[in-house]
Amino acid sequence: MSTPLNERLMKIEASAKSARDFMDRILKGAKMIKRPFTGRPEDMYARDDEQDRNNRDFIVAAYGNNIISELFWPNYEAAPWHLQMEVGNQLINFWPHKAKAHVAYESSVAYGLPAMFATVRRVQGDDFEDFDVLE
Repeated sequence: MSTPLNERLMKIEASAKSARDFMDRILKGAKMIKRPFTGRPEDMYARDDEQDRNNRDFIVAAYGNNIISELFWPNYEAAPWHLQMEVGNQLINFWPHKAKAHVAYESSVAYGLPAMFATVRRVQGDDFEDFDVLE
């Protein structure tokens, strides 16, 4: 038996299904594929020699700071210049070609390799310079 309420509920349900189908089509079209960082400069974005040097220096520093295996491209197809690293519930964004890093939801940006990797150590909790030494 069809009542006005049942008809209305069926329309709402059909509308919701249509919206879910639409979002599924959009998400299937997006190529947001997390890809492990290869550590190879030829896989990285660089427009000029300076950016290529920044990338190579970043790779050396990433190996030296033992984070190379934790780096990934969140969306290589759309942004091959953007790397990320998760530390606990924190997300660190890197733009190696610009020698720049940023911790998600923080206002400051780290420029240059020393500042970038000081940021990594701070987020990892390895930055002991912030504490007073007790004697």
